[in-house]
Formats: sequence, structure tokens, C-alpha cells
Amino acid sequence: MSEDAQKSRKIRLFIAIPLADEGLERLTAAVIPLKKQWAAVDDVRWTPARNYHLTLAFLGGVAATEIPNLAAIMKDGARGMLPFSLHIGPIDFFPNRKKPRLLAARITDDARLGELQRRLVEALAAAGHDLESRKFRPHITVARLKGPAKPQSPVADSGSVGAFPVDRLNLYQSDTQPTGAVYSVLKSRALG
Repeated sequence: MSEDAQKSRKIRLFIAIPLADEGLERLTAAVIPLKKQWAAVDDVRWTPARNYHLTLAFLGGVAATEIPNLAAIMKDGARGMLPFSLHIGPIDFFPNRKKPRLLAARITDDARLGELQRRLVEALAAAGHDLESRKFRPHITVARLKGPAKPQSPVADSGSVGAFPVDRLNLYQSDTQPTGAVYSVLKSRALG
């Protein structure tokens, strides 16, 4: 691949909050009974625990040359924001029970999370990035529901998963593989 082609190559990117070890362990443990409950359902694709994250902004295909600009936007968005905690609620159908596309752990909305997400989206839009216009509904995807077959029973009561600390933002690259998406951290920015 030529140098010009390399520079203009588009890669799938998103900015997200990673789960710290304790939150990751708790969420992984909460998913185990759901996997057992849904074992007979073929149209469920479980998210590997290493891919759990809270998306703040999905950028889609972006030129690799934009990575330094995105890192600067993350730095500005994180400026002055101190680390905080978020609460992982129960796992349920998402976006709703009538037309579920996912099984997801709900995140209790927090003013600091909303402010951080708003800052990033405004800065990304000002820099010319075309973002989704959907309302921000914080969640962590634990499974994708692929087909029309959905279990008739509700999701097992996973209860509250617990709190996890938010102390950084990551810029992720998403590569689609035959076995599912592989996420790589390209840039990381600490809050504060």
C-alpha cells in the first residue's frame, strides 16, 4: 500500500469508557447465569468480556490521519473532569422489550457522564465529524440478538451489578473479524 493510500485509509473508531477490573469482573459474573438461561437460543451473539465498554461517541470510518486530532479532542473533553463512579444496573433488553436488539447492562445516568459525553460530541461535531443524532442512552452491550427468535421469558434478574470507577477515555479501533469485532486502544486520556 502506498504512503498516500495508507494516510487516506479509513478505520472504524469510537471513543469509550473502559471498565476497570472490578467492574469487569462483576459484569462478567452477572452474565454467566444469562448465558445458561439463553443457552438454547441460537440467535444470540455474546460479547467477549474483553470488549465491554461504555460508548460515548461512535465515529465510524475515519482517516487514520485524524487520530492526533481525536486525541486532542479527548484531552479537551477530559480537561477539568475529575474521576467519578458510575453504577451498572441490571441487564435487560435494549433499546426496549418490544424491539430488542441487544442485551445490555444499563448505566445509571450521572450528570458528570452526561457532561463528558456532551463535551465530546460538541467538539467532534465542530471538527466536522458526522455523528449519530440519537439520544445518549448509556449502556454496556453484553449480547447482540441477531435473528427473529427471541426467548419468551424475560431476562433473569441480574440485579444491580455495582459501581465502577471512571478515570479515563479510550479511542478504540474496531476491526471486524469472522469471529467478531476486535477492539484495539489507539489513544487513552486520563480524566483530571
